[in-house]
Amino acid sequence: MYLRGAVNQASSASRHHTLAGAPIRHKEAQLLANWLYLHQLNYVHAQPYTYNQSYRPSFTIGHKRRTVYVDIIVLGPMRHSYYGRQYLTDFRWRRRLHRKHRTPYLLLTSND
Repeated sequence: MYLRGAVNQASSASRHHTLAGAPIRHKEAQLLANWLYLHQLNYVHAQPYTYNQSYRPSFTIGHKRRTVYVDIIVLGPMRHSYYGRQYLTDFRWRRRLHRKHRTPYLLLTSND
């Protein structure tokens, strides 16, 4: 079941809030959550992935019997990650996981 604007794990480190009032960690996720909310699309933030409970996509969006998974990569100058090489390797693993299970997946990038 999808709840518009629901957040599974609220973080005390959250500095941003969605229009629905939910805490969220990154401004990029806040922008997407607000867009989804304004367009009345049902989403859940950081819900465990159906086929691998240890992986939590940034967003799980449900619309007309369809589920789409979205992740956001935050990149610094020159398209390098602030979080190191492993951060980018994790996204390659996520892309392969979605391909394996044939689940719709969007990978969004943001540059500071």
